[in-house]
Amino acid sequence: MRHARGVLLLAGAVTLVAPRALAQAPARHPLRSLEPLGAAVTTSDDSTLIAAAQRVLVSDLDAAYPRVRFIDWFAELARVPAAAIHWDLNDCGEGGDGRAAPTCVEAWVDLAGDTATVNLIVADLEGAPAPPKIWRCYAMHAGQVTDLATLGDLVAYVRRRR
Repeated sequence: MRHARGVLLLAGAVTLVAPRALAQAPARHPLRSLEPLGAAVTTSDDSTLIAAAQRVLVSDLDAAYPRVRFIDWFAELARVPAAAIHWDLNDCGEGGDGRAAPTCVEAWVDLAGDTATVNLIVADLEGAPAPPKIWRCYAMHAGQVTDLATLGDLVAYVRRRR
């Protein structure tokens, strides 16, 4: 959700809003509703939620996996340094259609011609922090999205692409 000069953009929809209404929007909303178009602003709330996703133990997401931080596990899986993982805070891909959605941290890594992505819920519908859990795993290849039901499916996909 972004705004520019009284126009509020919601996932492709345009809604006219008085500039005063934009200024009065809640400042602590985890989706950065007051972020100017094109800006890459990370608030302290964003950083806290992203850090929570990075630190969550993979075994807390899926008991079949080891007690290792998600950031380390994902980097090792993709065979990239942790700094090569991209992180973003978003509305779990649902809020733009008018339905309420929790807040997710999206972690993705570029593979040779592919992208592997994991969305972790980090805040509930009201924006209160929540223990991270998997919302969605998917991969993209040549513009096609492949949904992956489990971390095991993600592992299998990434291993086939390396």
